[in-house]
Amino acid sequence: MQPDAIRVLVVDDEPDSYAIINLMLSRQHEHPVEICLHAIDLSQAQSLIQRWHPDWIIVDLDLTEAHGFSIVELLSDGDHVELTFITAHEPEAADILVFSEMHLLQKPLNKKALMDLLDDIRNHQAYQDKYIRLKTFKHNIIQSQDLPLLAVPAQQSWKSFSMSEILYISHQEGLALLGLHDTRLLTEKSFQDYLRLFTRQTGFIQIHPQHVVQSIHISDVDTDRLEIIMNNGITLPVSAHKLQTLLRMLS
Repeated sequence: MQPDAIRVLVVDDEPDSYAIINLMLSRQHEHPVEICLHAIDLSQAQSLIQRWHPDWIIVDLDLTEAHGFSIVELLSDGDHVELTFITAHEPEAADILVFSEMHLLQKPLNKKALMDLLDDIRNHQAYQDKYIRLKTFKHNIIQSQDLPLLAVPAQQSWKSFSMSEILYISHQEGLALLGLHDTRLLTEKSFQDYLRLFTRQTGFIQIHPQHVVQSIHISDVDTDRLEIIMNNGITLPVSAHKLQTLLRMLS
């Protein structure tokens, strides 16, 4: 066994799905897999998790006796396990997973998508505080009425922030710079990735090609200078064609 080989657990009540994943993983040699386990339900999954401590769990959302998200009930808050979900029927589940940097794969499974995901897991293997993604995911599915928590890759580690803490997102050399109340954090996510995520959230607006802001954190708008002042004192430019949209949002 290679020392960096990973243990995979597939939780799916369709044997063909497990067989396909197992075959795909066994036929690639770039990222060694020690073992690919199979559980048909959460009870079997619990036993295998306790015995084998898998590094990567792939869960079907459409289990017969439970929703796949229930897998989190089997995991402790400190677990560093990678979670991936698969589905034939619930593509909208990706909307909640994106906040925790977790992935949803559509059935029928695509080998390239699975291998890309394995590459991503390997690229983040050395990151500190990997438990944060599971923590944010648990919060977002249990405390669904609260603003979601966001898992952020930065400085070879994972960090967590409530969406309410984020004043603005700016473009810096292609990456996303998060503006918080008392600091700024350069993430390892592209600005375009966060642009798509944040502009779909109520209260966020793109005011400039390089800036997205959360409107509740704007303290003043200077219409003559085409600038806004955030409530932490940071000044950001506003594009002329965005000014009226911003003023209507604030009125």
